[in-house]
Amino acid sequence: MPPGQRPNPPQHSAHFTVAGTYQGDTPFANTLWVRNGNAQTPSQADFNAIVDSVGSKFVTHFGPQVNTGVVWTNTDGYYYGANGIDLAYQSPTTGSGGKAGIHMPASVALCVGWRVQQHYKGGHPRTYLCGPAADQLLGGRLFNTSYVQAVAAAANSFLTDVNTMSVGLFGLAKLGVVSFVLRGEWRSPPVFRDFVPGGAHCDTRVDSQRRRLGRDVPP
Repeated sequence: MPPGQRPNPPQHSAHFTVAGTYQGDTPFANTLWVRNGNAQTPSQADFNAIVDSVGSKFVTHFGPQVNTGVVWTNTDGYYYGANGIDLAYQSPTTGSGGKAGIHMPASVALCVGWRVQQHYKGGHPRTYLCGPAADQLLGGRLFNTSYVQAVAAAANSFLTDVNTMSVGLFGLAKLGVVSFVLRGEWRSPPVFRDFVPGGAHCDTRVDSQRRRLGRDVPP
């Protein structure tokens, strides 16, 4: 990251963290950005309802695709105004994965890629799902094509559901990502990029999130 303090996210953007535990002892989290296209600050109660909705939609769509060892516990939301965080709320999200069978290590992940309209070099937005289904492995490095297609379909349904959220002054919602850096420097101001509807996709290659395992354990 560039030196100095990261600038505030765009006004009327919201950041969500959908969190839980895997096999009871390993924390995980997925972060999301949503733009309030209505561009008016919602009430606290309305924002609370939005946070509740983001968490429940995430579990509804991705839960059936991951192992039963995945248990969601909460969704944290922050709404940004002109000078920083205007609203915050933690929702008690509940739910668990629907795929029974072998529990793979917490470092094993299935990656969902999100498309944006802009073309640029470098990494694009991704969501790494904890606890993919072990019985969908093909050998040691690939998932079944039918499985990743089902997860991509779930991701696109989640995108559609988020983009149709409307509570009070929070409406015309767009799931997306905030670009904070351009050519190695902080953007001023940062830019919100909407995800392309129907553009979510999955790679058949097994991915990893090594940091989920924590620091090395001394002998």
